[in-house]
Amino acid sequence: MTANSLSRSRVGTGHLRTAAVLLLDDLSIARWQRRALAHASCHVEIALIISCRNTRTKRRPLRHGLYYLTSLATLRGGLAHRDRFESDGIPVLEFNADSEGGWQRLPRHVEEAIVASGASAVIKFGMSLLRVPDDNDSFPPVLSFHHGDPREFRGRPAGFFEILQGASTAGVIVQSITNRLDAGDVWAECRVRIIPWSYRRTLHQLYARSESLLGHALRGLSTGERVEVHSVGPVFTLPDNGTVVRFWLLLGVRRVRRLVYGAFVEKRWNVGIHPSFSLIGAARLDPLSVQQAEIPSRYSFLADPFPNGDQALVRAEAFNRRTGRGEIVELEGSRLQFKRVLLQGGHFSYPFTVTVGEREFIIPETAQHLPASWFEETAVGWINRPLAGLEDSRIVDPTLVYHGDGWFLFCGLAGTEGDELHLFHAAEIDGVFEPHPLNPIVVDPTRARMGGALMRDGDRLIRLGQDCSRSYGDGLSVCAIESLTPYEYREVVVGSVRFHGLKGPHTLNRIGDDFVVDFYREQLSPFAWWGRGRAAVSRRAKDVSGDG
Repeated sequence: MTANSLSRSRVGTGHLRTAAVLLLDDLSIARWQRRALAHASCHVEIALIISCRNTRTKRRPLRHGLYYLTSLATLRGGLAHRDRFESDGIPVLEFNADSEGGWQRLPRHVEEAIVASGASAVIKFGMSLLRVPDDNDSFPPVLSFHHGDPREFRGRPAGFFEILQGASTAGVIVQSITNRLDAGDVWAECRVRIIPWSYRRTLHQLYARSESLLGHALRGLSTGERVEVHSVGPVFTLPDNGTVVRFWLLLGVRRVRRLVYGAFVEKRWNVGIHPSFSLIGAARLDPLSVQQAEIPSRYSFLADPFPNGDQALVRAEAFNRRTGRGEIVELEGSRLQFKRVLLQGGHFSYPFTVTVGEREFIIPETAQHLPASWFEETAVGWINRPLAGLEDSRIVDPTLVYHGDGWFLFCGLAGTEGDELHLFHAAEIDGVFEPHPLNPIVVDPTRARMGGALMRDGDRLIRLGQDCSRSYGDGLSVCAIESLTPYEYREVVVGSVRFHGLKGPHTLNRIGDDFVVDFYREQLSPFAWWGRGRAAVSRRAKDVSGDG
């Protein structure tokens, strides 16, 4: 079998599994690696486990001692913690690797066993720098994770220098390794949010968000779809003790700044109508061009504006000062004057609206108190029912579109909505929504979270994604969808939208020939801490009681 001849078995219509060899150290596996395998279980079948018994890492405690202590304290009990891997009947081959300077090489009998297994890939979760056979055309590609974007940060350690240099995101790739560093084909990549005041949380993000990449890499390998990544970034090595001291001082300063911001800075949101502009390219919006709404006195802000079906009205989230919860209100479409309250009781936001025949439904975000639900106004008031297939899920910013042969639901899952985008499909709008096999379809805080209804640009769909990489709600990425089917998804970033002098937008929708948008100002407030604390206590009490 050649490296490009994949051993695959069909799992459901249009879905393939790849036979693979799993490479470990001492039959141990990190928790994030175990979760990556579980996430890719519909894409991969392990044919053989090979376990290296003599992988060692050379340490220089006098030069890097403070980093070793930092790493120990940061990773203890986290997703990098290693446990024993149970083979569950899969053949296991243990071996001692050959050494070539700082590299390791598989013994010849191990290479032969890998080829004989019929595997189409080796998943590298062990060993250090590995020499791959370059004299055996039948040897399958070796897939390796790299927690760092080779265009910006090559080498190691993961996340450290991104934090030190003030990066907003870090990259993660899965590549087929060669005998030159960072020279192999890249089969999957994602971007992960940097938490600038916490190394522990940054590493957790890096490992947790990368768990879905293995399935994407195996699928890319099977179809030959590579990711264009060119290694041009500088190579980083373990930081010396002085650099580690500077690192921790920087984290301390950032934590103090974060506390001060949370205690004394408020975001003042509002919605408005902005004249039309091109979504392709980098758009910078002028606040003076926005016709702003007047916020009713009972509310502290308006956000998430969506036109209704005939675009005569705009629905938006209005945050009630007294209850500390969002309500869905209706505004007159051209002047954005308040008309009435539509939905209240629990916390409502993001009032996505869809028209089916002569019926109009609102599918708001209700993740804090209800599963995703349809809301319809009738003669006896508002009625609602959960979306079929999502009764047990709490989803964020649900957004529907009809395309091809059915309905597609874009959304985030509560807890990861700022970093991951998920997709569900149903043949009929009232049918059962099934998860897409490539979920999450996007892992990137600069564009994952939905920022409005999908739009059509000729024959293609345009998706707006919130840029949550540095701060919540500060701008949108414009993505052109190149492939959308029940089994495929692919998009490319073609533009961005930001305000000049304001933060935002974080939701944008067409209304006639214009756009309706939201935005916010950051203002000093001596009681900002009180509002945030009150809202947190209210949410916690509601979670405990189960009250919607």
